[in-house]
Amino acid sequence: TRLRFLEFFAVTIRNPHTRRAYMRAAGDFLAWCEARGVASLEAVQPLHVAAWVEALGRELAAPSVKQQLAGVRHLFDWLDVTTHAGLRDRALIGLMVYSFARIGAALAMRVEDVFMQNRRLWVRLHEKGGKRHEMPCHHNLEDYLTAY
Repeated sequence: TRLRFLEFFAVTIRNPHTRRAYMRAAGDFLAWCEARGVASLEAVQPLHVAAWVEALGRELAAPSVKQQLAGVRHLFDWLDVTTHAGLRDRALIGLMVYSFARIGAALAMRVEDVFMQNRRLWVRLHEKGGKRHEMPCHHNLEDYLTAY
């Protein structure tokens, strides 16, 4: 895992500013996890990411939160997409990144909440108070959902 972590920053991110921002985001996220007793990368669950995003949202503007979440999402994409749980977690994290869905809405989704409409993939979120929110998938989110 350590080698894959280093490869992610050294090989996949060519822009030095992006590399620095993603390194900072990954370091902040991992420190946040460690402070809450999450002892390894394998133990990180979508719920941890959602709680971290909620905490960030109280301190930072939405674009800053989105950038930090993008860094963590790219890191986990690089590290863990070979297992069923890894694909599931990547799909959930991608859903939260590209739709700003609350963790409760993401976890409440059922298979039929991902559907085709006019040759495009859509998602249906079940929000607080029984409200439904339907939206077309971002093309990157579509890749995550169809891979899972």
